[in-house]
Amino acid sequence: AAAPQFSTADAERIARELFALSATASPLTSERDQNFLLTARDGARVVLKVSNASDPRPLIDAQNAAMTRAADRTGLTPRVLPSSTGGMISEVRAPSGASHLVRMVSYIPGMLASQVVYQSPAYREDLGRSVGRISAALAGFVHPAAHRDFYCDLARAPGICREYLPLVRDAKLRTLVSRALKEFDRDTAPLLDKLPRSVIHNDANDGNVIVRTDGDPYERGQRVAGIIDFGDIVHGWTVGDVVIAAAYACLGQRDPLAAIGDVVRGYGVEQKLSDSEWAVVFPLVRLRLCASVC
Repeated sequence: AAAPQFSTADAERIARELFALSATASPLTSERDQNFLLTARDGARVVLKVSNASDPRPLIDAQNAAMTRAADRTGLTPRVLPSSTGGMISEVRAPSGASHLVRMVSYIPGMLASQVVYQSPAYREDLGRSVGRISAALAGFVHPAAHRDFYCDLARAPGICREYLPLVRDAKLRTLVSRALKEFDRDTAPLLDKLPRSVIHNDANDGNVIVRTDGDPYERGQRVAGIIDFGDIVHGWTVGDVVIAAAYACLGQRDPLAAIGDVVRGYGVEQKLSDSEWAVVFPLVRLRLCASVC
């Protein structure tokens, strides 16, 4: 109910009024917010982000701060662009009366990883390195709004699985998830208190990874151009970033273990994993996938 429902004409008006930008808007995908690609007459492109009305301003400020820090240190994330009055967060009111926070960020050209037909082992290692660079960039980053009880925090996954497992109709799938949970409780849960914690991006899925392919959607020249959408940031297990990236990278692969290994190998080049983190990577990947099922 709190999701924004602005039209492309609304987005164009907001761009003119708040950012002094005359541009043509086209919608981009978003789970709970709204994103619009704005293309100016000279071909320059930026992205207008309209937040869910339930998102408090401190959380949007935390996203901006984390994004800026990562952009400064890696060049892999969008940059927040100021409004015509110099502000980094603006406010608009929907016809329903709901108030939404608005930002403009730079555009990273390329394809979504979900659109790439074949993802090579070299690409997956590059994905791991890119995620590792962002993890390293966010090391030491502090913002009170990131300390939140968040549904997509990996720490919430066991509870989500237990709550919704009875609703999984496929008996084989239900048995697999149940077994994974039992093994997680037995072997992995005792290690969780040892895991380092920090603010993490928390959502390197294939809809948030931008890939440059040199015009070839199969293999040649694949590399990560950027990682977008800081909407899921949370203060959680640092290893969560590589876990989530690996969980999505292994989907649909003939050899999912090799895909996980590629991502983790690349991540380790940029962000050293502790022994306790190494021990939980695969169980947490499996847990994330179980949570998606449930």
